[in-house]
Amino acid sequence: RELFCRSVLQLPIPSLSRPRQLRAMSGLIVTRDGGAPAERVPPKSVHVDVDVVERIARHRLAQTFVNSSPSYVEATYVFPLLEGAAISALRVVFSDGREISGEVRERSTAEAAFKDATSRGLRAAMLREESGDVFRTSIGNLAPGEEVEVKLEYCLELPVSDKIVRLTIPSHVAPRYCPDDGLTVGEAGGQAAIVGYSSSAPGAAFTARVEVDMAGGVNSIESPLQDLVVTRDAAESGKIFAEVQCSGLQCDIVLAIFPRELFRPVVTREVHIARGTEALMLSFVPRFDAVPQRIEAVFLLDCSGSMGGQRIEQAKRATQIFLRSLPTDCFFNIVLFGSTYKTLYSSGSVAYSQASLQKATDYVDRISANLGGTNILEPLSSILPQPPVSGTQRQIFLLTDGQVSNQQAIIDLVRAHRCRVFSIGIGSGVSTALVNGVARASRASAAFVQDREGLEAVCIDMLRKASSRSVADVTVSWPVVPALRSQTRLQPMLAGEGFSAFTLFPHSPLPEGAVVKVTGDLGTGRLEFEVPVPSSETVVDRGSEAVLHHMFARRLIAEMQEADPPMTSREDIVQLSVTYSVLCAHTALIAVDRQGVERPASVVKASDITGYGAIDIALLMQRVHDLQIDLHDLHDLQIEAQSACCYESMEFRAQSLSLCRRARWAKGPHWPSVVGLCSAIAEGALGALRRVARVGWQQQHQQQEQQEQQCGQQQQQQQQQQQ
Repeated sequence: RELFCRSVLQLPIPSLSRPRQLRAMSGLIVTRDGGAPAERVPPKSVHVDVDVVERIARHRLAQTFVNSSPSYVEATYVFPLLEGAAISALRVVFSDGREISGEVRERSTAEAAFKDATSRGLRAAMLREESGDVFRTSIGNLAPGEEVEVKLEYCLELPVSDKIVRLTIPSHVAPRYCPDDGLTVGEAGGQAAIVGYSSSAPGAAFTARVEVDMAGGVNSIESPLQDLVVTRDAAESGKIFAEVQCSGLQCDIVLAIFPRELFRPVVTREVHIARGTEALMLSFVPRFDAVPQRIEAVFLLDCSGSMGGQRIEQAKRATQIFLRSLPTDCFFNIVLFGSTYKTLYSSGSVAYSQASLQKATDYVDRISANLGGTNILEPLSSILPQPPVSGTQRQIFLLTDGQVSNQQAIIDLVRAHRCRVFSIGIGSGVSTALVNGVARASRASAAFVQDREGLEAVCIDMLRKASSRSVADVTVSWPVVPALRSQTRLQPMLAGEGFSAFTLFPHSPLPEGAVVKVTGDLGTGRLEFEVPVPSSETVVDRGSEAVLHHMFARRLIAEMQEADPPMTSREDIVQLSVTYSVLCAHTALIAVDRQGVERPASVVKASDITGYGAIDIALLMQRVHDLQIDLHDLHDLQIEAQSACCYESMEFRAQSLSLCRRARWAKGPHWPSVVGLCSAIAEGALGALRRVARVGWQQQHQQQEQQEQQCGQQQQQQQQQQQ
């Protein structure tokens, strides 16, 4: 593990042999040859455009970085996304105007292509998934002073809680706690390569623009943490806009969208012209009289060091709200965990009464974040195998910031037991992959709150879901069309919880009056209704715009990965990911500037050139800098100058010095000056190199003559001595 960390980050870190909290890093992680320390390069600016249609949000994220170092670097850009996001596009724009776009390939193939391109001096970029909510983009061969803009496109489904649609833009990846064991190979590598992220440095410009379009209309958009500028579309009552602008981003951006008709079922159509396919999405928020059930509530409260400050206070407030809102016929217990865990009632859950409530509230008031690391696996391993109190259904309420690295082991443990785990993620940087993954694996629900956000509505809504049954045996019947492919494992249907399903088929006219039929078992009767398929459809001709196609593929990939036992092979998942251009754990987005000019792997400064002519070259390069022209070929010139000064080769490769031929890649208003300047550099440098070489050859020739004379004199002396 330590070796892996050094090879990726060029940064020695302590061994992972004992549990600890990893330190956070932010922005671009810059690496250089020779074992130089890694540097953090925070973004210069961040901008995101979000288009929300019903409950599907399409994000276009752009972040700008600058390589302020004096040499070429390979930079690793670490960033967070909400779990479940379907990443479909990667574009990198360099300061000379050139843009490279990524394509999805099998992961090892993409990594080999990236390594080959960077070794040949070509500019390249690669995007990989390190965990369900942490991603890494590697950018190779960034020139000194070069500005690069990383553009990402992704879409995801927005959650619903207490009749509010929630949009979150993550700001950073929090440090993750590493336990002694339980990490997969990917998780161990991810912790070594990605130890933290911050969306922007203090003072960096952050802007966001959000457009919301819902068929039933939108009452308002609010934010519990940021100031918004909200406007409406005068022509279309269903559209509303919100803008956020700030200097730096120290916490997640959270927007609360209040729809007018949240519970209306909607079917959305999308036709992909180039592929000849059509995707359907069914989306609604169920509203029905749920069947109550008697519960045993176990509150699993994170008291690790990362929960210090406002977060532990939020967790305590949430627990107090839960305790005072519990049904009077329930049982309950409280478990605190960190590196170890302890329970309020060691013998098991107790009946809810005024005495037990008072003892529990006093206990919660004394809680602090003093239990070390975040080891969720150990208390869950103790709670889940135990039978619930007779006549009850156990419901676990997990309150955590989710800062662990062995999340897959935790999710697998929860999936193996028939116990719902309702999860609340607290604070910015929370692991949405863990919080959502645990809830999904146990057929429960998840929610997220920021450090200063209100808790009452979230807690009461979650307790209401936990105290009632979900709809069993849910089926979605799509219109009868040939070659239909749909989800086989639908998400649980809970009252007030957003529900969606997707299907894909070859595009052809649907039967008149086509409907989507939904059925399920409420416990007291059958749930059954039909949703008409609209005649209108959204037509897209570019893959990056096919949002429903991407959502369908992402949902199907997740279904394949989470199936127990596995329902498909890794090759099938890779094929689906490549076919629909949606990133997954087994693939990567790779972009290579194949039209660029290769440069040597090692680069030296003009000041490193010794001998005559170095000043001439430096002055010419300064003129280029004054014109603000970025030419990679200047570094080829520096290499040639260095090679010529070694006096070991008299061959001047004129083709590598003919910069005027390569100046066609230059952009901007200084084009005539560029051509003339490049010619001057080529001619001036060639003359300087010739002078350097001529002087060097003369010096070397004189040294050889002196050595020959000395050898001749020594031979004469030896002959005289022998005589």
